[in-house]
Amino acid sequence: MAWWEPRDTLGSEVAEASRELFEAAGMAVQWVRTVPGEAAEDQVEAGLLAPLGAVDDDTHHQERQVRAAWGGVLTVIERTGTAIRSGLPVSVLLLRMESGLSNSGIELWPDSEGQRVLLEATAAQEGRTLSEYAAVAVHAIDPDHIRVLCREAFEVCCERSVQRITVTHKGNSIKYTDGLFAVVAKQELEKLIGDSGIIQESLIIDHMAAELTRNPQDYRAILTHGAFAELLAALLDGQLDTDAGGVCRTIGTARRPLFGYDVALDPARHTRAPEAEAAGRLRSVLLAGSLLADHLDQGVAAAGIRAAADALDAPATADGHAGTAGLAACARTAHHAVRTAVR
Repeated sequence: MAWWEPRDTLGSEVAEASRELFEAAGMAVQWVRTVPGEAAEDQVEAGLLAPLGAVDDDTHHQERQVRAAWGGVLTVIERTGTAIRSGLPVSVLLLRMESGLSNSGIELWPDSEGQRVLLEATAAQEGRTLSEYAAVAVHAIDPDHIRVLCREAFEVCCERSVQRITVTHKGNSIKYTDGLFAVVAKQELEKLIGDSGIIQESLIIDHMAAELTRNPQDYRAILTHGAFAELLAALLDGQLDTDAGGVCRTIGTARRPLFGYDVALDPARHTRAPEAEAAGRLRSVLLAGSLLADHLDQGVAAAGIRAAADALDAPATADGHAGTAGLAACARTAHHAVRTAVR
């Protein structure tokens, strides 16, 4: 088991409070502490990524670095609940590429040498002049990365008995990158699926978003990359009666999962009051910890941890105080819920 050591005070406090709650729920784990950006030891079976206490513009990049060190290629975002419109049960797996070049692209500082070279090359390619204040980003799609993604995604789908996989892209207009993603994913999945009877289909992101708005219950696994997965995850949050708190799991190259919080996926991140931040952070770690307990076949502990997370669902749980004081009140509430659940 790997525990990624947070880098600031509130993050460390959340990590320690979570660990105590895991023990109270009866979770049998040997923790191995590492620092962000370092690879986990070979004997570690799974990992837990706690959120940083201070969320700023660099947090998303820092979390990506942790997943890269873990060896993650695929992030699995699961959204489960009841559709608000139809009342039907929904369970959707969003399978997102976690490769640096193929995920959110590369952006350079506007005044950097790399930015200047990119601007000149882009202007020459397009046969036109670009302003020195123009911005350029690189979005690279590597077929080898796509094939790895498809193999990992297919294994996850087989584990969950998924019978329908939908590849989502923007290949109709972004032909050289997203078009390549769509073609290679289709070819690789066809080889993997064989005569298993699993249905494979392809939808552009516009159509996929509309479908998830109208009929989220019709889809089970969506294979995509970059910001598309985050957009669809946020869309599903608006269609379901549950809040996943930004929790997802990353599949490593050694088939080891990393459970944790992704700031880009937290629907309450920009609306949560400051005094409720401690409750939100602790709840996110507990939700990730319940997934971890399930992975370790510790169902009783998982149920106790989920009960603690549910107890923190209301913003008032933060006791009207920010920082560690609010966190202490949250921890007391969560401990009571754990004791009640595992009694």
